[in-house]
Amino acid sequence: EGNAVASKLGMVCDLLRRNGGEPAQVGERQSCLPGLAALVTASRGDVMEVCRIVMMATSCGLPPLGVTELPAILPALALSYARDWDIECSCALLRACAYLHISDAPACRWAWDWLLDQQQTDGRFGLVTQPSETEEVGWSFSVGPTVSAVWAIAELNHTGFIFKGKARTHRPVPV
Repeated sequence: EGNAVASKLGMVCDLLRRNGGEPAQVGERQSCLPGLAALVTASRGDVMEVCRIVMMATSCGLPPLGVTELPAILPALALSYARDWDIECSCALLRACAYLHISDAPACRWAWDWLLDQQQTDGRFGLVTQPSETEEVGWSFSVGPTVSAVWAIAELNHTGFIFKGKARTHRPVPV
């Protein structure tokens, strides 16, 4: 399908690309993304969708995506969501920045510092809350933010999938 990148079939698109197919042309991939003005006023769900599209279109940072406006706004949005204490959206934006190879921007480094400060003494990320009597030691409150944080940390260190037999370049995380 011509608009396969916008679908939820990211793995299928990646397999097609790796076997010589091209499920969507570069122009179609870029047309799925909103402009700068739209992202500034976008809802959280729309921002998360843009991050998902960047992930799918770049196959987690392996092929490039020629975008001009996203590098100007994504780092600032990552920091903005961090300032609003939204760890999951901030992490999604940091991963999108890593996939676009712009994670060395100052706003990304500041969001990265904030993310590292969110780790609790027991290893979890996010706000620590008192578990109710029916919960198991706060798992429902910390699994989502912790997965998002660990995934962002991993992608900021090594962007892209690990495939057997293929070497990846190491990109150190800014400190």
